[in-house]
Amino acid sequence: MRKLVPFAAFLLSLAFTAHARDKVVIQQYQGTYGNAAAVVAAKLGMCERNGLDCEIKYINSGPLGLQALVGKSIDVAFVGSDTLVTGIARGAKIQMVYAGYQPLTLSLVARNDVPLQKGSIRDTLQQLKGKKIGVTLRGAQTELHFVSLASAAGMKASDFTIVPVGGPSTAYTALTVGKSVDAMMIMNPLKQICVVAKTCQLVFDSDTVDWPPELRAMNGGSVAMAMRTETIESNPDLARRFIQAMSEANAWIRDTKNRAAVTELLAPSMTLGEIPDADAVRQAWLDNDIAQMGDGKLSRPAIQGVVDYLAGQGLIDTRPAVSSIVYSGAP
Repeated sequence: MRKLVPFAAFLLSLAFTAHARDKVVIQQYQGTYGNAAAVVAAKLGMCERNGLDCEIKYINSGPLGLQALVGKSIDVAFVGSDTLVTGIARGAKIQMVYAGYQPLTLSLVARNDVPLQKGSIRDTLQQLKGKKIGVTLRGAQTELHFVSLASAAGMKASDFTIVPVGGPSTAYTALTVGKSVDAMMIMNPLKQICVVAKTCQLVFDSDTVDWPPELRAMNGGSVAMAMRTETIESNPDLARRFIQAMSEANAWIRDTKNRAAVTELLAPSMTLGEIPDADAVRQAWLDNDIAQMGDGKLSRPAIQGVVDYLAGQGLIDTRPAVSSIVYSGAP
C-alpha cells in the first residue's frame, strides 16, 4: 500500500497541472477600477490556487467586450448587463457567471463653464437641450441610460447630440481640455474628479436623484462577467473554479483590513495624470467602486428588470428567460 502513496501524489500533481493549463482571458478597462476582482485574482494567486492562468486584456467598451467574447479572443467579458442581454436576445450564446457591479454606477457630469441650475432630471436635462452629450460608445450602457433619462424628462435622444468619447481618460480630456462635449454620462472616476478636484461638475447620480423606475429595477445586476455557453457546458468545472477565484478576490478586496493593499495594487492602473488632489480622488474612487462591486451575487429579479427595460425601449424583440441568461451555478 505504501507504494501507492507516491503514485496517488503523482496523480494529484497531474490533475493540478491540467487545471493550471486552463487559461482564461478576462476583459478589463484601462484607467478604471472596473474588473478589479479579476486583476486581484490574477496578481495575488486566487486564479492559480483554483487551477487557472488568468490573463487580463484591456478592452475599453462593453459592446467591444461582448464582440471579443463571441469572437473568442477573450473568455470572460465584463460588460453592462443591458448590453449582454441585448446580445443574448439577438443570438449570442453567452451566460452571466458573476456580478461586476450591483447598483447603477453611471453619473452625469458637465464642464464647469456650462451654466446649470441643478434640480430634477427633467429640469436639468431641459437646460442641456441641444448640447453635446458624451457616451463611451454608441449603443453602450452609457447611451442607453442617458436616453432613458431623457425619456423620463419628456425628451428624445434627438434633442441632444450624442458623441462617443471612449473610456474615462479620453472622456475627461474631451470634456475639460478639448471641450468637444458639454456633458457626459460616464462611469467613475469622473464623478470623483468633479467632486474632489472640482475641474468639472457633478450634475447628478443615483445618490442625488431618483432614477426612472425602469432603471431602478435593474439595481442588483448592473454589470456582469459573462462566459460563452459552450465553455460553461464543455467545462463546468472551469466555470466553477473561475467563480471561486472571483469570490476569493472579491472577499479580499472588500475586507477593510486590505484597503491599503488594494490601493497599492490597483493604483498603477488607476492613473489620474495631473488632476489636482489625485490621491484624494483615487481614494474616493476606490471606496465608491468597492461599495458598488458588492458581494458578487447576481440578482435574478434585477436581470429580469434589464430584460423588461430593453423590451420596453424596443431594443429587443424577444424576452429571453432569466434562467437562460444567468448560469445556474452563478452566485
